[in-house]
Amino acid sequence: MKSTFEKVKEIKKHGYRLDIGEVISQTFENYKKIALLSGGVILLLAIIFFVAVAGIGGVLGLAMSFTDFLTEFNVANMGPVGLLVNMGISVLAYALLAPISAGLIQIAHNAETNRDFDFSTAFVHYKTSHFKNLFLAGFLINLVSSGITTLLQITNLYFLDETLLFVIPIISFVVSVIITILVLLTIPFIIFGNLDAMSAIKASISTTSKHFWIILLLLIIFFVCAMLGILALCIGIFFTFPIYFSAQYIIYRNAVPMKEKDELDEIGSSEY
Repeated sequence: MKSTFEKVKEIKKHGYRLDIGEVISQTFENYKKIALLSGGVILLLAIIFFVAVAGIGGVLGLAMSFTDFLTEFNVANMGPVGLLVNMGISVLAYALLAPISAGLIQIAHNAETNRDFDFSTAFVHYKTSHFKNLFLAGFLINLVSSGITTLLQITNLYFLDETLLFVIPIISFVVSVIITILVLLTIPFIIFGNLDAMSAIKASISTTSKHFWIILLLLIIFFVCAMLGILALCIGIFFTFPIYFSAQYIIYRNAVPMKEKDELDEIGSSEY
């Protein structure tokens, strides 16, 4: 049985096949199996976030509703200190939520392999041995992504050139997209490949860079599909967004051989 490191070495040397049509078909088939449950998880998290923001506002005596917060809050109006604080909160939040992303990908895997899954599966990686690496990977990835974005925003504050005001947001967006694609498979490599945080990030970069443009096209397609949920009274997006996690899993499954009994089965038998 080949180890994950051996599989990644083969990918580096020989590449792998990633057919757009097959990935789209497989992703939608998987998504149909997890849409309601995963959408319910995301909706619950959104409600908790809304309540938390309202609660914090009440404690601090802020006469601001959540709607006001969404419409009036603008990162561009912050100073350097505010931007750094915002970055710190973002990095910590991303790291803490990484196990839930792993849980949603786990649901996609369980659905694909006809294993049992329920609401609690989304939170199972908070109590598995993968938690530390998921947290660390989430922390490092968002530290780099948010760090670059924040640096560009601070630069924007001190160099108020009209050209820069237009170019910097574009650069920030492009950098975020590139990082998102390169680290797309980090979580699957942790929970299915048993890699540590840094090894999983490196493995993801090596794997996704082989088919960067195909993956970019796939993510654009799935992003458009997810956004269609806005048409269903906006709340529908909670139930269309899980297609992203199905896509992560399907791309990983197509890139990394998973037919033989490997880390997935060991995880399934020992930790669930």
